[in-house]
Amino acid sequence: MIGFTPDEVLRRVGNLLLDPGQARWTEAELLRWLGDGLRELTGYVPYAGAVMRTLTLSEGAVQVLPSGEYLVDIPSSMVNRVDKNRLDAEIPGWMDEVVVDGAFEHFAQHESMTNHFLIYPPAEGGEQIQALIRDTTTFEIEAADADSVLPVDRIYLPAMVDYVMARAHLKHSRSTAADKRGRNAYNRFLNALGVSYSVDTSTPANETEVPS
Repeated sequence: MIGFTPDEVLRRVGNLLLDPGQARWTEAELLRWLGDGLRELTGYVPYAGAVMRTLTLSEGAVQVLPSGEYLVDIPSSMVNRVDKNRLDAEIPGWMDEVVVDGAFEHFAQHESMTNHFLIYPPAEGGEQIQALIRDTTTFEIEAADADSVLPVDRIYLPAMVDYVMARAHLKHSRSTAADKRGRNAYNRFLNALGVSYSVDTSTPANETEVPS
């Protein structure tokens, strides 16, 4: 994966906004919007911000990641993703089973805590696995991070430019022209991700909010 830096996004946005010196839109707010856009991107396309990580399993069925991290996938032909409701229906009491030797076969997302996931059979503890993890804490971008490479493929660079452009224009949405430019930029962002939803560019901003 070849990533890109926040500075690359900001330079392109500055040129398009005719504000390369960041006189109208500050670096801090542009970086904040970039972080928002990366969270939205990885919400629609979880694999976009995922990195391979070695995890050490805890004893039992419930596995806990650090705050801000999410399990995207466990890329193994020996492990299947299942719905927790299916396990509940087919194997009552599965979370309380006695730990057995051997690798687990299934994993499921936790229903309410996004940094938790579940495995079956429960782990003995200490086993290591390879997992794709999305770490949203890397999207808290400060000025000092402007030259750091983001863990997102470069293919999404134009989409992130469009997202930041959208937020910049919509900041001044009292202007009909700025409002329309912002909505068009947000639609380009969604289209780049393959999202069918689009924002109506004919409705004033104070009547229809752009989702975030």
